[in-house]
Amino acid sequence: MFSKKGKAPYRNSSFGRISEKILQGGRPSRPKHPLAAEWGLNDDMWKLINRCWMEEWEQRPQVGEVLNCVRAALVAFKGSR
Repeated sequence: MFSKKGKAPYRNSSFGRISEKILQGGRPSRPKHPLAAEWGLNDDMWKLINRCWMEEWEQRPQVGEVLNCVRAALVAFKGSR
């Protein structure tokens, strides 16, 4: 995952600070890096990522759904090359 500037989010933060940010509702914003969409971060993948971050576990996708989405993204990525 990349931040807006194409770098790893929270790269300069301690685990405690990251945990605090997450518990306060902080989430990584969608990268604007030009290669993000080319690397598979399209609208559907971003929706899936946001669902994985849901506070209530019941609202998060099940592992099988995540795997299916990632597999489909890989197939589309390979097909675009």
